[in-house]
Amino acid sequence: MSSVEFFFDPTQFDIRKPLMSIEEIRKHNAQRYEMEMLHGVLLHDEERGVIGGFYEMKPDLWWTRGHFPDRPMLPGVLALETAGQLCSVYFHRTHPTLRMGLGAIEQVKFRRPMVPPNVLYVGAKMIALRSRFAKFDLQGITEGKICFEATFTGAAI
Repeated sequence: MSSVEFFFDPTQFDIRKPLMSIEEIRKHNAQRYEMEMLHGVLLHDEERGVIGGFYEMKPDLWWTRGHFPDRPMLPGVLALETAGQLCSVYFHRTHPTLRMGLGAIEQVKFRRPMVPPNVLYVGAKMIALRSRFAKFDLQGITEGKICFEATFTGAAI
């Protein structure tokens, strides 16, 4: 996967007015407490197969103390978890009786560190959607630049 443009433009959205708040996300995702990595959904465009959301990287979050003490940065695996939770919302909205779990993450490329305080915007573009699985291209964006790209496959659990 090679990205030239963003799946959605974060500058067109206000994180204080999400399409779906954390309370709405909880109707679609089972993660709670520290593992609620998706703080809001800003866009869900089924016609284009695109969904966009965000994670607020605050300087006092649980992972900042140890990764790394002298220069906190969001662990890549948590950035991928954020994007996976976004894909799960998309899948559950189209398959309300199913939940989605991780099947595969491929073609992962980290391009820039994700440093708090900041907002990580995540975008997903659907490649395939079936009755028991879904596949998406992913993007992570901070400060108007792509931080990571990957391809995510989820399976019904």
